[in-house]
Amino acid sequence: MDTHARRGGTIAKPIPRSMSIVGTVAAWERWTGMRFPGGGRYAPVEIDHGRGCGCCREPNVWIMHTLIP
Repeated sequence: MDTHARRGGTIAKPIPRSMSIVGTVAAWERWTGMRFPGGGRYAPVEIDHGRGCGCCREPNVWIMHTLIP
């Protein structure tokens, strides 16, 4: 974000869920090398055993730049 600020960018707005990664509980266990024995939040992954899936939602910030022709 510092590079954007040095280039004249301004913060437009925060995006709390800019990217979502969804997978089965088994896939999350493979990807992370961790076990998820119960449902709930394993920062930053939310596991839902009832649905058999997990999701990670990544926040981000949008930066606005003025384009000069």
